[in-house]
Amino acid sequence: TMSGTWMSVSAAEEKPLVDMDQEVEISILLEDESRFMEVDLYLIGEYKEDEFRYLPAYRELVDKDYYALDTDRQRDESVETIAAYIKGGNDIMPDVNLQITNGVGKTNEIPLGLYLIIQNDGNHNSELDKNIIVEAPLYDEEQNIYLYDISLYPKWERSIWFSFRPEVIYPLEIILLLGICTLLCIFST
Repeated sequence: TMSGTWMSVSAAEEKPLVDMDQEVEISILLEDESRFMEVDLYLIGEYKEDEFRYLPAYRELVDKDYYALDTDRQRDESVETIAAYIKGGNDIMPDVNLQITNGVGKTNEIPLGLYLIIQNDGNHNSELDKNIIVEAPLYDEEQNIYLYDISLYPKWERSIWFSFRPEVIYPLEIILLLGICTLLCIFST
């Protein structure tokens, strides 16, 4: 027997029930195990009445609820609007701070909801290509199940970094600039 509060998604679509008491885990896996970064997860929506809905403050920002966004472009625009608001000095604390080391980061169990993942200014040698929105639980159409353990493989922009000391990381541009300055000093004497 199963316990908990269950909510059907839609009888017409014959999707399984969502376990409203179940928590989720989100893993972020980078292509290259030598990559590391720090990201923040913000709960920006909830699963309610068989769909994901923005929390009221975010719904007001984008003038439309999440479930009513028809295209990927509309979703991307709404995500960027919300991300800009969060990053804009509005003192919004992340719900989860996630360290990705050796190419892997995983949250502890977190509540169901709509999460926005934003790379923060912490130590990193990779850059996310764009902010990510995650529906948790995530519906897998092929298997007709909801996933409560979600793995993300984000697109990222490769940055080249060098480290002379483990605690200090330098981008390639600084290394090249130091090299040019050294050569100028040598040849100018």
